[in-house]
Amino acid sequence: MNRVTDREPRRFADYRKLLALPDLKCVAVATPDHWHALMTIEALAAGKHVYLEPPVCRTLAECRAMLHAEKQYGKVVQVAHMGRANAAAAAVMRFRKEGGLGPVGSVELWSNPGPDAPECATTEAAPSELDWPMWLGPAARMPYCRELFEGKWRNVPALTGGLYRERISAQFALLPWLTGIEMVGQWKAGPLGKATGDARTQPQSLVFESMENTMSIMWQFTEDKAHSLGWGMNLIVSKDSVWIAGGGTGCAAEIKVFKKRPETRPRDDFNPNHRGNWVNAFNGKDPVNMPLKTAAAGLALAVAGQTAWQLGREVVIDLDTLTMSDDEAQEIEALEYAAPWKLPVGS
Repeated sequence: MNRVTDREPRRFADYRKLLALPDLKCVAVATPDHWHALMTIEALAAGKHVYLEPPVCRTLAECRAMLHAEKQYGKVVQVAHMGRANAAAAAVMRFRKEGGLGPVGSVELWSNPGPDAPECATTEAAPSELDWPMWLGPAARMPYCRELFEGKWRNVPALTGGLYRERISAQFALLPWLTGIEMVGQWKAGPLGKATGDARTQPQSLVFESMENTMSIMWQFTEDKAHSLGWGMNLIVSKDSVWIAGGGTGCAAEIKVFKKRPETRPRDDFNPNHRGNWVNAFNGKDPVNMPLKTAAAGLALAVAGQTAWQLGREVVIDLDTLTMSDDEAQEIEALEYAAPWKLPVGS
């Protein structure tokens, strides 16, 4: 930052003081997941555009509140699902648009499993310069854990939905773009194999079926070392299929999708500069290529799958209202905010 701006960046212990700056136009929310919803909503309320790291949030209530705030305050949210700015993913999308792939009937998704939640020493004191209660914010109170603070918070249920949520929400963000099928209406989600009923256990295999069309999705963790990029998908039609894999900053696809080159391409079709597209969007030059609504629908379907795995049975979710229909599923999915933090009501 010093090299780019030739000045020392200002530091804030409380993000609300940053949001109060009158000359600040936009912010990036790149915190652990448990802060995503509140920081995004408060940034929008303060008149700032938001670049948001995925997964967008933790719960369906947070999804609804964030979408309500985006509509209420009229600012632009770009979700950093970078697959929408990747040339290989764009090649698959164009291959389908140009008739290289027929209507997609089913999708196979896979992901490499990640580490378990860290084993923490509960007697260790937080460093004097760290405000641990502020770091936890709206999440459930827990003792300081150095491993967690240093980055291994991904599989702690109170903070996030685990590596499963991170991976599958990235895949779901790409699916409408690649297949041309929007993730809307009612979907069924259920476990494949034996679910444990343990909220701390990440799903191992799931199936999702649209109740609006014939789309079905099978997802699983796999130890296959050939999948070195971290996650992948196989789009299946009646006579053919095409695969794409990604992870980190990399992405790859079958060679056949690169063979056809259209003479012209619409500008909003693909922008390799994801953050640049966000800046263009809030300056009125381009549509945002990874909108919050699409990312929230993908996150909601991921939540339904995780809830189904924990219950050991099928659940139904409405992606238009971001709600699950049965009380038991809603109770398992919900998370309470720690005082004094409160999630603004929005639906």
